[in-house]
Amino acid sequence: MSEVKMTYDFGYGPVAAHHHTNLDGSEGGWVADSANVSADTFVEKTARVVGGTIEGGTIYGGTIYGGRIVDGTIEGGTIYGGTIKGGRIVDGTIYGGTIYGGTIYGGTIEGGTIYGGTIYGGTIKGGRIVDGTIYGGTIYGGTIYGGTIEGGTIYGGTIYGGRIVGGTIEGGTIYGGTIYGGTIYGGTIYGGTIKGGTIKGGTIKGGTIYGGMIYGGTIEDGIIEGGTIKGGTIYGGTIKGGTIKQTPLLIFGTRYWIGFSRPGFITSGCIEKPLEWWLENVVQCAEKHGYTVAQQQEYRVHVEHLAAWMKLYNVDQQEVATNPVGTEAG
Repeated sequence: MSEVKMTYDFGYGPVAAHHHTNLDGSEGGWVADSANVSADTFVEKTARVVGGTIEGGTIYGGTIYGGRIVDGTIEGGTIYGGTIKGGRIVDGTIYGGTIYGGTIYGGTIEGGTIYGGTIYGGTIKGGRIVDGTIYGGTIYGGTIYGGTIEGGTIYGGTIYGGRIVGGTIEGGTIYGGTIYGGTIYGGTIYGGTIKGGTIKGGTIKGGTIYGGMIYGGTIEDGIIEGGTIKGGTIYGGTIKGGTIKQTPLLIFGTRYWIGFSRPGFITSGCIEKPLEWWLENVVQCAEKHGYTVAQQQEYRVHVEHLAAWMKLYNVDQQEVATNPVGTEAG
């Protein structure tokens, strides 16, 4: 098959170029003579290849300035470098990195490695994403090693490092990295740093949390500095400052608050009594102070909840025998 040799201006002045001839005999788009396009590659007439290596696949529109494409489908967009093995790119800009399969609709890829998945917009700089889906800065599943995600949503997946600014994380596992703001629903945190933001549910087994809000979930380790904890279960870790509400250490009921005060003791309002006293007298105490039947039962449930937590962590017994402190007035 012969090719017509001539020049073409790709935007930087005329260079030696030719129309690619496709296997079906149709005339393809312009290809610079310095580029390397295999004979089995289909290059649609509007596509432009300025440089790089293309081995098979289909190019529908777009401009390729460099990199290496092995099979795959390119539908528009701009490719400056990197390696693409299979997959489908519809618009978008690729500056580097490696793409194995997957589909990219718009967005910007600057380095990193992408294995499968679908990307709609968003920006990926460095890192490794395995099978995830990014919808304008959104990752569904996959694994992120490093990189920067600003805004968007992460559903599931595993984060080993990198930097996440804003956005939403639902489920998944965090082993490191830094999260600024955003909201975390569920998932497990083993390390990393969280600055601000909101955590709803999930389990914290390490890492450092500065400020922000924690609703529900389980805290087993890590450091909490500042912020507000509402709900959830605290089994360990270090809490420095901040506000604790609705935890096994402090619970707010309809008409009262109640919490663990020291080994073997529970405090409610101005009353501090041994755990045994509360288990035996909570309903009578509530009835004496005019609580409804529902409020009495709520009070008892909260005492039992605290008792179970105190027993589990061996703080249900008094360290030194003392007389009950306080009065029943409240």
